[in-house]
Amino acid sequence: MKFNYLILASALCIGVSCQKSNKDVSPEAADAGFKNVMLTFSGDITTSQSPLGRKTDNNSVAARTFADSTVYAITVKKNDVAVYYGFYNRPDSVMLKIPNSGNIIVEALAIRKATGPGFYCYNAYDDKIVYPWLGNIAENRMDTLTGSLYYNIDSLYRYNMFTEDGTSVSDLTTTNSEADSYVGRISFASAQTPAQITLSMRRVSFGIRYNTSNFNSGRLLVDFADVMPAKAFPTTYDLSKQFIYTANELQWRDSTKPVNLTVKWEKPDGSIVVVGQKNVTFYRNVLTNVNITVPNQSTGVPQMPLDTNWQRTANIDF
Repeated sequence: MKFNYLILASALCIGVSCQKSNKDVSPEAADAGFKNVMLTFSGDITTSQSPLGRKTDNNSVAARTFADSTVYAITVKKNDVAVYYGFYNRPDSVMLKIPNSGNIIVEALAIRKATGPGFYCYNAYDDKIVYPWLGNIAENRMDTLTGSLYYNIDSLYRYNMFTEDGTSVSDLTTTNSEADSYVGRISFASAQTPAQITLSMRRVSFGIRYNTSNFNSGRLLVDFADVMPAKAFPTTYDLSKQFIYTANELQWRDSTKPVNLTVKWEKPDGSIVVVGQKNVTFYRNVLTNVNITVPNQSTGVPQMPLDTNWQRTANIDF
């Protein structure tokens, strides 16, 4: 996800997209008056309360880090023009500002670390966490937008993650980030605003798990042709781990375009054997099992079968 973010004197705009909204926000529309309405989430996402950014009773720091936390970017639009926004890391206290007139759209993006190294962020002051790639601070409140809106949940690409060692921001070179994402939209006339708004969130992620046979030496090298980060697994790596990825296209369809997946075996002497190459389709909310049989050193004949189930399961065999 490429991000443009704009720091304003009165507010920080959310930046979660490589595309700028084609409509400016309208402070005048916001000033016409609003009502407060509680927002809750349903659908694919499960929310739970945790002491994110706060001290526990014994004043110890919460075990979960902010890089691991779920973050929520929420926008309220009036007549297709954004007027309010909020950036949250606590889902239990989302109170929306709904304009008193016009046609209303509420959009939300929820992002979880999943299996990646965590979202790039830092503690600025008083446990106020800054996510510079989003161009915002998690204030856990709705604010009036006073400038151009850089927020488009239709473009979920290239999230800024930590590097594997957790010291700096990662180099964004692949389309699908190793993170878990959910999107939701609802529209209604202001005069028909419900007492509480429940936003059904759609998961736009898929998972991969690698199962190996005859993998006793060297490394396995997995490449996705720059669609996802390449992986390198030594024999000591826990290959039962799942890897979760966000795919923007899963907002509108239940499967990805075919991804070119190549598996190689790097021998202890550094030579490379191609185990197999396949074009693989990944499915929304489905875990795909990639089954890899490393060739015998004596025969050198590679074998390659694939499988799936979160919502269900699929198999790809190498």
